[in-house]
Amino acid sequence: MPGERVMVVEDTPGVAKLVAAYLEAAGYSPVIAQSGREALDLQEQSRPDLFIVDVMMPDMDGFELTRRLRADKRTAALPIVILTARDAIEDKIRGFEAGADDYVVKPFEAPELLARVRALLARRGAAPALEQAHRLGTVIAVFGLRGGAGRSVLAANLAVALAALEGSEVAACDLALESGHLALTLDARPVHTIDQLITRYGGDFEPDVLMAHLSDTHYQVRLLAAPLSPASAPLVTAEGARAVVEQLRRDFPFVVVDLAPTFSDANLAVLELADATLIVSTPEVAGVRAAAAALEVLDSLGLPPQDVILVMNQVSSARPLGAADISGALDREIGAAVPHDARAFVESVNRGTPLVASAPRTPAARAIAGLAERLAKHRVRDTGTLAGARTPR
Repeated sequence: MPGERVMVVEDTPGVAKLVAAYLEAAGYSPVIAQSGREALDLQEQSRPDLFIVDVMMPDMDGFELTRRLRADKRTAALPIVILTARDAIEDKIRGFEAGADDYVVKPFEAPELLARVRALLARRGAAPALEQAHRLGTVIAVFGLRGGAGRSVLAANLAVALAALEGSEVAACDLALESGHLALTLDARPVHTIDQLITRYGGDFEPDVLMAHLSDTHYQVRLLAAPLSPASAPLVTAEGARAVVEQLRRDFPFVVVDLAPTFSDANLAVLELADATLIVSTPEVAGVRAAAAALEVLDSLGLPPQDVILVMNQVSSARPLGAADISGALDREIGAAVPHDARAFVESVNRGTPLVASAPRTPAARAIAGLAERLAKHRVRDTGTLAGARTPR
């Protein structure tokens, strides 16, 4: 569409002017920023429809700028083209992992660059209805009545895997209020916690207030941490927990919620909202009994069976029950099975490096990545439900 604004972020003036001239001749309105910092400062007033970003810049390279643009809800959905002389495959991978939509290597041909710009803008222009349909992120509740089943470690690794698949930030919320471990597992240093938010605001807070309570991690996961003291757990009300998750799903494509092994009011509020509920247990008799009890209650709450996924996490080296025996006892298929790898998990927790990031080739990490892929295919669709599965409750 003529007149669409394109921001060219390039620290070499001659290259910036050349790209801007090509864009202007094609009918676009170019805006030049000579650094990543200037681009972030200018984007609010110039409101570009697309970014063309150089990589090698002094104050902030193009990869970091791309990550920041993707993390900002005002620019998260805008097309980004990386235009750089760096043509190594590793650089291209870094660009796409940072969130770029396209990658063009200098020296470039003007017709090719303009064709890529046109294609990205046309795709964006044709998608407003689809973007509106996808306005709510997918809420994944990680639950189970079996203590010591590795629920929190699974939740952290699942959030990291989903962020990698999505290519953008996802949210994690720690509702294991008396013993939350997501901050430890993600090597986060929370300044604010969920009890502080709800104590001050209840269920009535502005989106930017919630965002200010989230902690950064190294893995494109924004964390709302559990209380620092178990004594603060009662301060988290069901109303507050519901409001938190409802707002997070407006700002992030996925929200992973780690729930304590109880049917507390706060947990029930989140289970009611969840698009997918993972029942995490262990493949032995006590674990199967705990899974059966959890499934019975969830069935009584009216959660559709297709939205409940049974995850068997083998946390010990003891010989597990067979999958067929477990499925028969529970009258339900096992949705995912995480094999035993105590050493790898312990090392990853001690280092604060989730297994899917630190040792992605291990069988356990691959199992979690496979579960993330399954969940990623069930994004929220037009009705705000799991595709082909959820009926409104």
